[in-house]
Amino acid sequence: MVFPFAIKAVLITILTLLFCLPSANAEPVSKYVLDVSIDIPSSEIRGTAKLEVLGVERVKLIRGAMQIHSMKLNNNPVSFSGTGRTVIVFPESDGVLEISYTDTFRIYGSDQQQDSGIAPNVIDGNGVSLTNTWYPAAEGLHEFSLTVTLPKGYEAVSEGEEILKTEGTNTTEFRFS
Repeated sequence: MVFPFAIKAVLITILTLLFCLPSANAEPVSKYVLDVSIDIPSSEIRGTAKLEVLGVERVKLIRGAMQIHSMKLNNNPVSFSGTGRTVIVFPESDGVLEISYTDTFRIYGSDQQQDSGIAPNVIDGNGVSLTNTWYPAAEGLHEFSLTVTLPKGYEAVSEGEEILKTEGTNTTEFRFS
């Protein structure tokens, strides 16, 4: 009786494949491109975040204490609202939401949540450690690409399938994708 075993095996295989297929309600994965530069003497990070916005009615961003200087959707200025550490954007169409921001991370006197259980962000002459909110974090699933520009002599560590390092005269650029 090989047939009942073969039928069971085929049914199990089909069921397994069905469960592995993406759900019709599955959230799409959008691209999130971060490009930041670190200014050690001023303990400042300057960045641009480009978030692909597809079929969403609102985008919720956790911004921490960062200053958002501009926000554009498809190169057109957009308004946003929010109090405290959260910002809400209501995109009128699909496209790329571009956010220009800065933040300062000194070990003392910073505006970071000290009781979050996460080490505070620090930018100083001893190095850079960004472990808490340091970019506008959007809800949802994203495929990240990160470019970091640091003064020459510093190294960057992050995750990425591909890591590129480009040395300039006074800076070094690291690309994680």
